Amino acid sequence: MRRLEAASGRPTSDLMEEAGAGVFSKIQALASRKTPIVVLCGKGNNGGDGLVVARLAAEAGFSVRCWATVAPGGLNDVCREKWSLLEQRKIDVLCHGELELAKLEPSSDALYVDALLGTGLAGPPKGAVLEAIQFLEGRKVVSIDVPSGVDADSGLVPSDAVTAHSTVVLGLPKPYLFVGGGHKLAGSWNVHDMGFDAETIGEEFVIPEEVRLSPRDSEAHKGTCGHVLVVAGSLKYRGAAALTALGAVHAGAGLVTVASVEPVVSVVATHVPEAVFLSLESSDGGISSKMAPQLVDIQAKFTSCIIGPGLGDSPEVRQFLESLLVTWEVPTVLDADGLNHLAEGAKRPSGLTVVTPHPGEAAKMLGVETEVVQNDRWAAARRLAKMHGCECVLKGRHTVVTNPDGHVWVNSTGNSGMATAGSGDVLAGTTAALLAGHQANSEWPTGLISAMLHGLAGDLAAEKFGKIGYTASQLAHFLPRARSILTK
Repeated sequence: MRRLEAASGRPTSDLMEEAGAGVFSKIQALASRKTPIVVLCGKGNNGGDGLVVARLAAEAGFSVRCWATVAPGGLNDVCREKWSLLEQRKIDVLCHGELELAKLEPSSDALYVDALLGTGLAGPPKGAVLEAIQFLEGRKVVSIDVPSGVDADSGLVPSDAVTAHSTVVLGLPKPYLFVGGGHKLAGSWNVHDMGFDAETIGEEFVIPEEVRLSPRDSEAHKGTCGHVLVVAGSLKYRGAAALTALGAVHAGAGLVTVASVEPVVSVVATHVPEAVFLSLESSDGGISSKMAPQLVDIQAKFTSCIIGPGLGDSPEVRQFLESLLVTWEVPTVLDADGLNHLAEGAKRPSGLTVVTPHPGEAAKMLGVETEVVQNDRWAAARRLAKMHGCECVLKGRHTVVTNPDGHVWVNSTGNSGMATAGSGDVLAGTTAALLAGHQANSEWPTGLISAMLHGLAGDLAAEKFGKIGYTASQLAHFLPRARSILTK
């Protein structure tokens, strides 16, 4: 953000005015003219934004009180300029030491503006800033850019921090909204567009309005819409193949072939009659290693493949995967037990590959604890994409998608109701369907579109059923509607 501010060529004073206007617009949406406004300002530019908010609110007829952690002499030149504009309008700015915070509150229905720290956190808050953060506890607060006390880069909360009712994020979303635990303190948040040129940023928060899929050709038939091969399931995990196939069918694949052992084929045939089936010889409840050459011989029939869900982790299955992947060239989604194979040192297929780990699988692939992955999801996804030279879809809240070049896309769709068994299998099938439909030629990574489509289906399911209790198969049935929303 500092780089973008510098590149914009706009004076800091103008940027403060723009930021203050964005925050004041939020205040107008939350408060009536009778609502007292209390602005708490720090000594940095975030405090300067707050001084602008105080002036704009006073000019609009609000009752305003403003308190600062330092006297004017402790501010930089631009912040002192904003302070002087308040004084010219006879709006007092009270300083730490001049007025105890306990005497600041005008009434119980006041709206507070947190302009204490912003992105300038350096260690745990202390002194007047800590006192102000503690004072705001339990009050209705609008934070500017980031709740004070939250590390904007890591999302970690080293000590006391503001719990905001809402946060106005300036320019672009900050990492804390997606990593660490700081997002829980932001309340509802929106981005105020500061007019920055974000083309050079290495991370993007992508919303559905920005992504559009091309409509299907009016003369399309099943043979032109992609043929997905699903290599999944075992005696113990029969449902995984069914949910994967269901995801591929509802995401738009023209044909779906399920290759698995007979008990799995029987289950999938019952739940996904649209699929085609290839029964494979079994060994110890899983696919026999002897079946790998059979699939390699017919791989040219398929336009994409999903390998891994529910295969199991027996020595026989590991041998099957090793024999299969070493000569596999079809664009492939590796999930679940396919990822476990990579974690053991195997190489990915030679063709286009997308890996779709959850945090535990990512940790295993990286040789670290799951907590390490969750503390910096972007870095973990980048490492995996670079390590395997493929696209990585790191599942979880705000799924992270990366390519080997290190670019990060953050998905905006989805909800906590998707935390249910089989949801990842549906995502794997969805991703394979998009690969089969040549979505890989889009300006957007296939994994991002897949995650967005999958999350949007979850949001639609939550609208109908509520956010807890809908199943992965119910989610899959909302994929066609979700795809229609994302289609031009």
